[in-house]
Amino acid sequence: MKQVETLGRSPATITAYQNDLGQLSSFLSEKEVNKVTTADLEAFNRHLAAKGFTLKTLSRKINSIKSFFKYLHAQEKVIVDPSKAVAHPTLQAKLPRVLHADEIELLRTETKANIRLQTLVELMLQTGLRIGEISRLKLEHIRIKNLTGQLLIEEYASSAMRIVELNLAAVKAIKAFIPHRLQVSNDKGYLFNTKNGGGMIIRNIRSTVDRPFRKAGIKNATVNDLRNTFIVYQLNKGVSLEKIGQTVGHKRFSSTEKFLSMMSRSKPGRGAKLAIL
Repeated sequence: MKQVETLGRSPATITAYQNDLGQLSSFLSEKEVNKVTTADLEAFNRHLAAKGFTLKTLSRKINSIKSFFKYLHAQEKVIVDPSKAVAHPTLQAKLPRVLHADEIELLRTETKANIRLQTLVELMLQTGLRIGEISRLKLEHIRIKNLTGQLLIEEYASSAMRIVELNLAAVKAIKAFIPHRLQVSNDKGYLFNTKNGGGMIIRNIRSTVDRPFRKAGIKNATVNDLRNTFIVYQLNKGVSLEKIGQTVGHKRFSSTEKFLSMMSRSKPGRGAKLAIL
């Protein structure tokens, strides 16, 4: 596992890698690693498919297996890499989900009574931060001066440090929320703190935002779509791909470029208020 860690992988990626190889080990039982064949690995894939794993998950597990055997081959633990001939399943490209202006207003209405949830949603809409970045955000990372501000997003795993500019809507949301943070004895300074003083964990952020989506009747939407929405609305405003990529922390230009096809799909409906300032 040290090989994965030295490549700058996130803790979640390392855990997934360990789980994938654990499943393979269980399936192969006591078979020695240098005797594993391509047929064994393909049988494992069929076993996973029969258990209902999605094509995307199967592809990720194949990546884990290929990385593992590539490492073993480099270390001369196996003579032949049996994973080389294992093919990935064909994945259909799925367009990112982007919220329309009326859906954003429904979401804002649904969160209005809970300032913590309201700020969480608004901050993600106005900055495009990742869920993990929201969970790690501390008061010391926030710089507000009058009606403008910045967020310092610290380096984490393979993501580099960056500065995110705050618009008026984000500044207002943060300033209104800070007095309502939980008052706890062991406060570690997280913006969205918990009773034990730490920050909200990622799965709790997901479930917290999922509830207003359901109550507002916004179908097939997840917390990740707040980030997608920010990106597309910035494109509609004429912000450059390079600038957007820097703001949201994309490593590759292509990660931002794929959102170009979504621009016409996210325009506000007739009479709708512009959702992103």
